Amino acid sequence: MQFSPIAMTINLLLLLLTSSFVLTKSSPPHYSPSLPLLTIPLYNHHHHHPQTELGTENLYPRDNGYAVFLLVGTPAQVLLLQVHTTVHFTWAQCSPCGATCYPQSRPLFDPHASTTLRQLTSDSDTCRIPQMQNVFIFPLGSSSCRYDLKYAGQSRSMGRVVTDTLTLAHSNRVLDGFVMGCGDSHEGPFKARFSGVLGLGRGPLSLPSQLEAEAFSLCFVSPTSTIPSLLSFYKSPPPNYPNGSFVVPLIQNERYPQYYFVQLAGIGIGGFMLDIPATVWGYGLNFVDGGVVVDTAADVMRLPSEAYGVFAAEIRTAMANFTSKVGPEGLEFCYDDEDGGEEGALRVIPEMEIYFENGGNEGERLVTWKLSREQSTLKVGERMVCIAFGEGKNSALTVIGNRLLERTMLTWDLANDVLVFTPNAC
Repeated sequence: MQFSPIAMTINLLLLLLTSSFVLTKSSPPHYSPSLPLLTIPLYNHHHHHPQTELGTENLYPRDNGYAVFLLVGTPAQVLLLQVHTTVHFTWAQCSPCGATCYPQSRPLFDPHASTTLRQLTSDSDTCRIPQMQNVFIFPLGSSSCRYDLKYAGQSRSMGRVVTDTLTLAHSNRVLDGFVMGCGDSHEGPFKARFSGVLGLGRGPLSLPSQLEAEAFSLCFVSPTSTIPSLLSFYKSPPPNYPNGSFVVPLIQNERYPQYYFVQLAGIGIGGFMLDIPATVWGYGLNFVDGGVVVDTAADVMRLPSEAYGVFAAEIRTAMANFTSKVGPEGLEFCYDDEDGGEEGALRVIPEMEIYFENGGNEGERLVTWKLSREQSTLKVGERMVCIAFGEGKNSALTVIGNRLLERTMLTWDLANDVLVFTPNAC
């Protein structure tokens, strides 16, 4: 059903800094869009949004992720936050921040300059939310409420839990009491271009939850795009989706409650599903360790060792006439001019598919997402091309990175627990 339009489009700039992809499904539903509660522009090739005509793409390098400008505090301070769908809490580095913080190229958020910032205490209702008990901590001898957020890869952010005003520019809406972290200590490789992280994951204090949004969508645009795309939040989920869309069930895993798991059934090469046990994907199981997630902050697809071994064997057979080299981030199958040039390798890299359970009401039990050779590869410099699949060592999780999602819009329908893929949307 349609819901009343809410004029809350804001002039916040969401920049891509990654990717590449396309997908398919038969018998798509009819499109009848609902209006967003909040829209944040991203770079997009097909839709023009005058309010985002800013020549800012040259200011931000392509750090294999996406970022959004948010206005926080009174007076407002501009934060550039990396978008994470596997993180359920928003934080920014705050001043003063010494040797325990990562070097940040943008100005730090100054909590003392904001007249609306409030630090939460350990006895506040917010800091006692049960779903945040693994994040919020209460130091002995102190009444302060702090957060300790651990990431995969040994990264870690720590700091004070605060509330402040989130201003939605060019609209009449101000979100008072926005709960976020004021970071003062960090470990691991955080990128200097970003002020912090925008948490879109499952949880009571993610941005969708604080906006009381029942759906949000994000379109993954090209790194070279100069026209904005959109990150939109919806008061109610759209009733229908554009032609070509397909729907995948979202499932939950008690071990990782902040993640949006999808029901993947297998991967294929050359039109044939690989012989990988369904248990690897957690398919049809009440799994504990495994499962499949879409991670907007990851670039390539990471497979558990058992699945990657099968995948790698097939690629070695298909690419037997080419000499592979180890590329960035441990990517195993990279090729250069010594083997006939990048175009030569691209011509023989096999087509790849990902099979999901069909979460729609029509069609086959499984839906096939077809990847072109270009969409399943990653260019490295001028002379090297890599297959954008790697081994997720020491992890049972399968991670679908943003490289596979270029020009694809994803809509997280939280009311119906489905993820909607729409190809060629931006």
